[in-house]
Amino acid sequence: MSQSAQDVIGECPACNGTEIEPNAYDHANICADCGIVITATGEPVASDVISPGTDNNAPEKADFREVCSVTNDTESRLRDAFGTIEDIADDLPISTETRIEAADIFLAAFREGITDSRERTCFTTACVRLASISASQPVPTSRLIDAVDSIHSKQFHRHRHLIASETGVEIGSPKPDEYVWFLEATNTIAGGAEPVTQLLESVIEIEELVGKDPAGVAAAAAYVVDESLTQATAADAMGVSTETIRRRSKTLREVVSDD
Repeated sequence: MSQSAQDVIGECPACNGTEIEPNAYDHANICADCGIVITATGEPVASDVISPGTDNNAPEKADFREVCSVTNDTESRLRDAFGTIEDIADDLPISTETRIEAADIFLAAFREGITDSRERTCFTTACVRLASISASQPVPTSRLIDAVDSIHSKQFHRHRHLIASETGVEIGSPKPDEYVWFLEATNTIAGGAEPVTQLLESVIEIEELVGKDPAGVAAAAAYVVDESLTQATAADAMGVSTETIRRRSKTLREVVSDD
């Protein structure tokens, strides 16, 4: 290389941002504004990083898989991770905000070197879980694991804790009512979200529910509120067992009857 990456790259060819991190990731550059990796083999042009036919004015929900072409191993690793995020979004109602946050978390982990020698699909899925919590739209862990092939629960949780500890991302512990959006997005509740949210907010400090899986509690609340909902449907929506729905709904009904 005849000159440094910093000398070559002054502006991102994808978004025209000027916050370029030089010499990142094996002599490539990364745009701090849009996160795209830019090679430093010469003066970059838009075709180096944007797929043919990509519209700069495309809707906000542009697919990460179409953002850039692959020119080296580093870019290949990043694109694989972004592709996993998109694969999950194909199966589950992942918001654009969550997708972008998941990519940012993966890049932060990449910069720290903790993605090396990790199973990339599982690692990226853990990033999606953390991102969904950060975006206040938590996705149930069981649904995430089931959405991606060959993910082991223990490995997923190890990766999640590793990412949080090394990057400073908050693991968080969503409250049951924070999962109502997911029930609504998956068309699980027919009568609207408000009755379910109200029930969950009224029982937030009930001792019998403290420490229980909040996703399971949310699904049980939907089952209690919506008479047309079966235990199996409520359980499948959140990736919990029908026994969980039965137990939590019994507690919820007891609380409601006491009031």
